[in-house]
Amino acid sequence: MPQIEIRPARSEDREAVLAFSSHTWDWGDYIEYVWDEWLHDPQGMLFVATSDGQPVGVAHIRMLNKTEAWLEGMRVAPAFRRQGIAPSQRIQLPFVSWNRNSCARSPHTYLCTHRRS
Repeated sequence: MPQIEIRPARSEDREAVLAFSSHTWDWGDYIEYVWDEWLHDPQGMLFVATSDGQPVGVAHIRMLNKTEAWLEGMRVAPAFRRQGIAPSQRIQLPFVSWNRNSCARSPHTYLCTHRRS
């Protein structure tokens, strides 16, 4: 199994992500239309999973309020599917680093980042 790292997305990741996500459905995918919005979302964070520095997965998480987060847009390059890249637990650590003072819970994940004094 390849070494996978998860980090905040950068603008230069766009083309690689669109290349593997453009055939998600018969009609394509909406990621190309929301990329810039998600990349600059002050209430959210766009993450990429990388292998050897190349993006192979993407996901966006947005804080809806102090206790709820919305996880969306999870995509994985076909050659890297079924290797545990997409599960929401993989983005928990980067999310915690990004948003240290929230406690978010959703049906698929529970992300609690309250600092204790």
